[in-house]
Amino acid sequence: MTWFKRMPPSTPAPVEIESDGAAAPSAAARPQPSGPPRTPWKRIFATFASVFGLYWVYALAAVPLIEPTVGRRIDTETTAEALEAARNAPEKQRRYLAHWFKAGDWELISPKLIESPRGMLLFQEYETLKDGRLRVHPVTMLSIPEGPMSSEEERYRRAVILQAPEGAILQFDSPVDLKQAKVGTLTGGTLVGPITIRSDQREVGPQDDLWIVTRDVDLIGDRVVSKSSVEFRMGSNSGRGDELEMHLSPAASSKPKSNGPNFGGIHSFELKRNVRMSLQPGQADMFPGMASGSKLSAAPPSSAGAKGPAPPKPNESLPVDIQCDG
Repeated sequence: MTWFKRMPPSTPAPVEIESDGAAAPSAAARPQPSGPPRTPWKRIFATFASVFGLYWVYALAAVPLIEPTVGRRIDTETTAEALEAARNAPEKQRRYLAHWFKAGDWELISPKLIESPRGMLLFQEYETLKDGRLRVHPVTMLSIPEGPMSSEEERYRRAVILQAPEGAILQFDSPVDLKQAKVGTLTGGTLVGPITIRSDQREVGPQDDLWIVTRDVDLIGDRVVSKSSVEFRMGSNSGRGDELEMHLSPAASSKPKSNGPNFGGIHSFELKRNVRMSLQPGQADMFPGMASGSKLSAAPPSSAGAKGPAPPKPNESLPVDIQCDG
């Protein structure tokens, strides 16, 4: 049994008396540890980690259930306009492409399309090769001229269409990744199989239409080159030969380079071997450098009253047949 003996106020500390009558040492008399007090770091870190973990459990699990969700305000009018534009986009594209293609052409049936201010590249199937080139099948290149025109209809007529039904392997100035919409400027390629190049040119009607047929064409910078035989027609002028080299006009725009085709039309074309041509003077701007609307026609009589057969009228000019090596 332990009991405490009440000490007078002058006594500095109480003395504990054990049950056997012996006095126990007081707290002041006990030995004290030397040095500064020790800090319990392990307990502090453990407590902090526990509180931190409980906070994130609360933030991730409890907060979404307790706090109300703030919904983002949606502009229904803008969304409706965007949806309407998306629904009408395929039909709008078909109407635009109908300037150059007729009903039933694959170009009007949901083609894949790479578009630039200078033209379009249309295809149905594609494969990105390991070296960054793009294999497409079939493929059509559409080049739309820039600069001032008398009307937009003339711009549509003067567009140049190159069609390769059996496809092509195309080279761009940077690797192609259509899934990431990464397409550079078209710099070259090989178009296989039969190739058609056509344009309605300036005039309304077929009098100056361009039509070229060949096969296995290489696109090298601003040139279209083929070693195969070529047939052409320009208005009422026609011909054939071997080894085509066509020079393309650079795009006139000062805009930064863009995706897809990067030329503005046909500058000239050359047949290098076995050329045969039948030319109809006065029917079309056949020769480079002729002003638009210039015609070739017979000279007038030298003096009034001169006898002899009258010269043919411009629309009655005889064709000129040409045969040469190139």
